Amino acid sequence: MSGMYGWQQRLKYKMANYRSKLRKRDVPCPELDINSMKRKHPDNRGPAQNCKKPRRAEVNYLPPHPSGENSESLEMERQELLHEIKEEFRRITTISLEQTFMLKLDHYTPKLITLMKSKGGVVGTRLMPYLVKLSQTQTIEMRRDAVIRGLVIYLGEKVEELFEDALEDTPFDATPHTLKILVIHGVGEDPLAVSILIDGKEILPGCGSTGKACTLLMGLIYALNLAYPPPLRYTFEVFQKLFLELDGTKLSPKVQALKSKLLS
Repeated sequence: MSGMYGWQQRLKYKMANYRSKLRKRDVPCPELDINSMKRKHPDNRGPAQNCKKPRRAEVNYLPPHPSGENSESLEMERQELLHEIKEEFRRITTISLEQTFMLKLDHYTPKLITLMKSKGGVVGTRLMPYLVKLSQTQTIEMRRDAVIRGLVIYLGEKVEELFEDALEDTPFDATPHTLKILVIHGVGEDPLAVSILIDGKEILPGCGSTGKACTLLMGLIYALNLAYPPPLRYTFEVFQKLFLELDGTKLSPKVQALKSKLLS
């Protein structure tokens, strides 16, 4: 046993005693009791169960709320931002963002699945995992996720250009990403968190699902007058001209061919 190990253990117990003293004095610091037994569900009160841990390269992974704010006020602010995005999109285009996008996505889903199944070669191989998911019993949100990812591949583009998939406890650096949807996965099928990244920053957390995130991303692009990323030009053209029916008379040859097949 090295001297370093002894010092580590000594510091560990000193910090534990210090935290215990602060907790007894009711110091208003959330880091003191976030993983304490009394805050856990009665069925999950094991020391190593349901522990909050840093992820995605977080340094301060449990920061206190800004001065004068609480969980309710921050959630209200997030909801107001979502409302503003949708209202701005409606003002610019005169259509309902989420309702129109989801309605058309669900409408085209059976035909899109048929087209994906008909693909062979390398594209067909890349589509296979999503076709397997679609053949299984899935929630509507997971079904939409598989269809959107399959659509990206069908159009000859890369899923990783639109989605950044990460595990819950895996370090993640958002800095290199200009325009992307971050999906955090846990043990189950449904994602733990979905958010939108713009210019290396998490602009819109709490999107709920990848389908809704794609919808809100389109709203942000219109509201902020952003350009579509070149590696996903066909995917966003489909989002705009087929799912949102905006400027749908001017289509690229690839999207025109897709539309013809969907309507045949």
